[in-house]
Amino acid sequence: MIRGWCLGKPSPHMFYKCDANNLLKAIDESDLISVDTKTFAYFLIVDESISSASKYYILRILSNFIISQRVKIQTCFVELQYSVTMTKKEQTPKTVTAQRWIVMKPFDGCPKLSDFAISLEPLRKLQSGEFRCKGLLWSVEPFARVMDVDLNSKPLVQSLQVAEVIESRNAAFSVGSIVIGYFGWCTDCVTNGQEALCKAYHIGDLHSLPLSASVGAFGLSGIAAYVGFVERCNPQLGNIVVVNAAAGGIGHLVCQMAMFYRCVLIAFVGSDEKVNWLKTFINAKFVYNYKTVDVGKLLDEIVPDGVDIFFDSVGGEFANKVMVRMKKGGRMCLCGTISDYNETKSKKDSCVRADYGLAKRRGFIIRPLSALALRSRWPDIIPKVMELFCKGAMRYREQRYMGFENLPQAFIDQLNGDTFGRVAVYASIHAFIFYYLITVWRNHILPRTSVPCHLVLKKIKWGVEAKNCECFLHWFKVDQIGWLSFGQREIGSDMPS
Repeated sequence: MIRGWCLGKPSPHMFYKCDANNLLKAIDESDLISVDTKTFAYFLIVDESISSASKYYILRILSNFIISQRVKIQTCFVELQYSVTMTKKEQTPKTVTAQRWIVMKPFDGCPKLSDFAISLEPLRKLQSGEFRCKGLLWSVEPFARVMDVDLNSKPLVQSLQVAEVIESRNAAFSVGSIVIGYFGWCTDCVTNGQEALCKAYHIGDLHSLPLSASVGAFGLSGIAAYVGFVERCNPQLGNIVVVNAAAGGIGHLVCQMAMFYRCVLIAFVGSDEKVNWLKTFINAKFVYNYKTVDVGKLLDEIVPDGVDIFFDSVGGEFANKVMVRMKKGGRMCLCGTISDYNETKSKKDSCVRADYGLAKRRGFIIRPLSALALRSRWPDIIPKVMELFCKGAMRYREQRYMGFENLPQAFIDQLNGDTFGRVAVYASIHAFIFYYLITVWRNHILPRTSVPCHLVLKKIKWGVEAKNCECFLHWFKVDQIGWLSFGQREIGSDMPS
């Protein structure tokens, strides 16, 4: 048990010191926080590498939290101490330069690090209706591999981004708000929020899931899984369901939905490690490494009467082996064709293509899927996915990378099949830690207190140099003192009322 973000049992009025990496390790895979009401502890977080941008982000998140919880908090105060030098620097206008990952040459086979380069772009002043935002997290999407690339314009790699509004001339996006938009792989951007693929929108409640859930479980992945499986495949009790790429961002959600609807799930992944992980993570029974088994023969043995539902993200030869075993009246959702994403130009013409004409010949239905095309329906779909998580029917896995500079590596790892669950890149370790911290306070600690709760942000001291930055936090209840305890349990499981 990791208590108070450090090893060992805390003593009254005792300080704890840890750097950001140790704090991250304590939080990772520990989604549930419980409160012991007998012990009081201070927590001291010191990190010499914290940037001014991270300071601003932390301050903004904490401030928004305090404002949003004012109804629940009887007494709350914030003491901020800025140096004169820092204040002067913040008041001095300067040109903001954004870093942008661009594609340098067409991909031939799996992308390589040399295919990407960082370019610097000074941002222009805002016009009416625009706002400037700073990236906190970038979504990594396999389909970015096959998007049209105009090399003459040195294209920005496209993806969803979670960002904070730093400056605004748009009433709908005020300074300090957290937004999601199709801003691409850039650290900063100026936008009106009307991007063609996905208009910007405000982040919603993530129910204590990581920040990546805003573009994962409650974003593209969750929407694709719910619409593709629940709406388009219409699962029924006892249906035989085949899912490939089952350890991916969408696949691991579809598998859990199939189990929730009491279907017979047959999942395929690309390594023995993923087989073991999926069996453990969602308690799936029939999980196989498609590289070490004959998919066709296996299906003939375990489901000789055929397959009712096929959720396909792979295409190619794999899809053909399943389609020839589909039942009449079966349903197939076509979510992607990652099997040919990494083929070289010389091999693309010779690789096996999925024969979708089998649907007509065998009498089953194929329904293609694009979550981005359903943007107008997102507000209706996301609450339905949230409901499954709130019922405890689903779990969420993210594979986390830290630092904007690691975006290409995360992208390559995903296309090579080396990742688990939703792949996301955080701008910094601080963006992850403090968003998580505030989310947990808001959803688990405050609603459960039996007496008025006092959250006191005692002192935040900012130095001009990063070396002098330290953050002191402590909180207490009126008559009983509490401390945090991190355990290896799931959200919602045996949570005290």
